[in-house]
Amino acid sequence: MATIGSMWTGYPYIDVGDYSICVLQANSLQPIYLGKFISPVGVPKDKKLLAISGGSGFVCGLLYGSQFPICWGDIELPQSLENISFTSLNCGRSHCCAIRSDDSKINCWGIFIYKSPDQPFVSVSLGIDFSCGLTQDGNITCWGHLSDAIPQPDRGTGTFVSLFAGGYSICGIESSTRDILCWGEDASYTYAPSVFQFSSVTGGRYHMCGIRADNHQVVCWGQNNVYQLRAPKNVSFTAISAGDFYTCGFTRDGRLRVLCWGGYKEEYWEVNITGIHVSQAICSSRCRKDQYQTSKYGCPSLTDRVCLDCSVCTGDDIELVPCGINTDRVCGKPSLASHQGDIKNLRKLFLVLLYLIITLSFGLILMATFSYFTYMKKRKLETLANIVSFSRSDILYFSSAELREATNNYSDEMVLSKSASGNVYKGLLQNGQEVAIKQAKLFNSDENRSEKMFEKELHLLGRAHHSCLVNLIGYCEVDKLLVFEFMPRGTLSQNIYTKTPPLDWVSRIRIAEQAARGLEYLHRYASPSIIHRDVKSSNILLDYNWNAHVSNFGLCSLEETQASGTTITTPGYLDPEYGSCLRLTAKSDVYSFGVVLLELLSGEKPIDSSRNIQDLAAWVLDLVGRDEWNSVLDQKLALPPQPEPLYNAVKLSLECTKVRGKDRPTMSEVAQSSLPRRRVPVDLGAAQHIVTWHEDVPSVIMQQ
Repeated sequence: MATIGSMWTGYPYIDVGDYSICVLQANSLQPIYLGKFISPVGVPKDKKLLAISGGSGFVCGLLYGSQFPICWGDIELPQSLENISFTSLNCGRSHCCAIRSDDSKINCWGIFIYKSPDQPFVSVSLGIDFSCGLTQDGNITCWGHLSDAIPQPDRGTGTFVSLFAGGYSICGIESSTRDILCWGEDASYTYAPSVFQFSSVTGGRYHMCGIRADNHQVVCWGQNNVYQLRAPKNVSFTAISAGDFYTCGFTRDGRLRVLCWGGYKEEYWEVNITGIHVSQAICSSRCRKDQYQTSKYGCPSLTDRVCLDCSVCTGDDIELVPCGINTDRVCGKPSLASHQGDIKNLRKLFLVLLYLIITLSFGLILMATFSYFTYMKKRKLETLANIVSFSRSDILYFSSAELREATNNYSDEMVLSKSASGNVYKGLLQNGQEVAIKQAKLFNSDENRSEKMFEKELHLLGRAHHSCLVNLIGYCEVDKLLVFEFMPRGTLSQNIYTKTPPLDWVSRIRIAEQAARGLEYLHRYASPSIIHRDVKSSNILLDYNWNAHVSNFGLCSLEETQASGTTITTPGYLDPEYGSCLRLTAKSDVYSFGVVLLELLSGEKPIDSSRNIQDLAAWVLDLVGRDEWNSVLDQKLALPPQPEPLYNAVKLSLECTKVRGKDRPTMSEVAQSSLPRRRVPVDLGAAQHIVTWHEDVPSVIMQQ
C-alpha cells in the first residue's frame, strides 16, 4: 500500500515501454492516471485517497479519513464492504485483500479469491491467485493457488517483521537478522540479494525489486527477460510499485521524479509529470520512531504529515548524526580518534612519524625525480586509467605487441576502412574474439593536442555503453589505438547500395528503430550527453544478426565546430540551420537520422546529380507533394499489399528533415513513439527466458 499503484499491462503481449500507473497528488491526494496502456475506467476525480494498490486493469484504495475502500476498473467491490474501515490494503493480479480496523481480520474481493483464515493479521500481501498474511507473532500464513509443497526457508528464527508477495513467490524480512528470504514456485526468486537490508519490496510477475535500507537505492532480482531488473543506478527512491513486467517509483531527490524500468526497454525512462506534484509517501498523524518528516508538500489535514524511512547504518558504518524530526540519519566510518583512545599518544606518534618522514624524504625526492624523468624518456606511462576515470569497469588495456599480433602487423589484408583520421583494422585477439582496431585522430604538428584528444575521446567512449552502439572494448595508449566490437556485416550504406540481395522491408524498419534507440541513448542517457554530429548510413554498422549499431560518435562529439569554422557532417546529411548559426545541436542529429531513414525507404543516395532534384529530402518532399508515395519507395523491392506503414515512415522522415530544428521531433520521440510499434509476446513457460519478436505493422509487409 503506497501513493503509487502499478497495474498489469496485459498477457501474453506487451508493447515496448508499456506502463500503467496511478499516483496520488500531493496535498489533494487525488488520484491521477499516467501511462501508455488503457486507462482503468472511472478514475475518481473528486476523492481524496490515503493509499492505492493496482492489479490487472484496476486500482483499489482507501479513502482519506474514513479509510473506506474504493475501486475502479476491472474489479467489483462488494457493497457489503463499502462502509468498512481498513488499516491496510494490497492487490494482486485479479483480487484485493484488506485488514479491518476493528479486529485486524482480512476481507478479500475480486476473482479467484479463497477463504482467508479467521485470525488477526498485521499486514497482507498478494501474488497471482494467492494471498499471504503476517500474524502478530511474526508468522506467515498463505492461502489460495500456491503449492503447499514449497517450504519456507529454514533459516533464522522463522519469524518475520515484513511480508511481500508477487507473481508466484513470497519474500519476508527475517526478524532477528533483518535478512530478506524468498521462496515460491519460481526458483529465480530464491536468489534474493542477502547482502542488503531492505525497507520495502514490490513484486511483479517474474521479478521483485526492493529499496535498500541504507541508501534507498533499488535492487531487483528474478527473471530479466524484458529488462525488468535494470533499475536506475545511483538513484534513491521513496516508494516503488511493480506491474507485471515493469516497475515504477518516486525518486528521493529534490525533483521528485517518476522513473520506470522494464517493459522491454533496455534503459529506464522518466514519466512526464509536468505540473503534477506527487505525494512521496502515505499521510499519517505521526511519524514512527524510524521515520522523519519531510518538508516536501503535505497532506489535506494540517495535523497529518508525510514521513520517510530513516536510513539504516549497515556494515562498518556507524551513526554519525541521528535520525531527527525533519532530518535523515547520517552514517559513516568511525573516526580515527575513537579507535586510538588517547589523543596525546596520537600526537606523539604523529610527531615521530613526521620526523622520520622529513629525514628520509629529502634523499627519496632526489632519487624519485631522477628516476621519473629517466623513465619518461624511455616511454610514456601506459596506465591511462590513472588519468581517465571510466564509468565501466570492463575497459581493457592492450599492449602494442598484442594489437600488432592481432592485425598481423597491421597488414593491408586486415584493413577495414581508410580515412583522413586514420585506418580501421580487423583484429583477432588471442582468445579468438574478432575486434575492430581504430587509429585515433592525430595532429602531427601538435603532439600535446593529439594526447589530449585521445584522452578525451577515450574518456567519453568509456562512459557510453548500449546495445545499439558500437561499444569500446579497450585501448592502447602507446600507439593511440581504440579497440571496438567487430561488425561483420559492414556499413548500412554498403548494404543499401552495393550488396545483394537487398535488405527487406522488415529489416530496414528494424535497423531504423535500432539506430534511433542508439542516438536516443547518446542524447538522453549518456553522461555527459553526446551529440553525434556525423550521423550517416556509413556510420551505422550491422552485426552478424543484422542488428544496427551507431559508430564514430566519440571523436565527432569532441570537435569544436564553431571554433574551427568547419563541420564534420557529410554533405547531404547537414542540418540546414548550420549555415545560419554555425552550430550543430541534437536536432542536427535528428535531421541526419531523417536522411538515413529516407535512404532505407527509397534506396536513394543523399546527393545524386542524376536526379531532377539532387537533395534526397527535397526530392522526397516533391514526390509526396504530388501524392506519388510509391515512387518514394525502393524500386528494387516489391510493394507490400498494405504499404501504409511505409508511408507513415516517410512522413516521419519528413518530420525529422524539416528546415527549422524546433519543428523536428527529439530522438526520444522518434525512438519511443513514431516508428512502427512492435508487439512482444513473452514465452512465459520457457526456462530459457526466450523472447519472440513479432512485427505488428511490418507483419503485413512480410506477406510479400
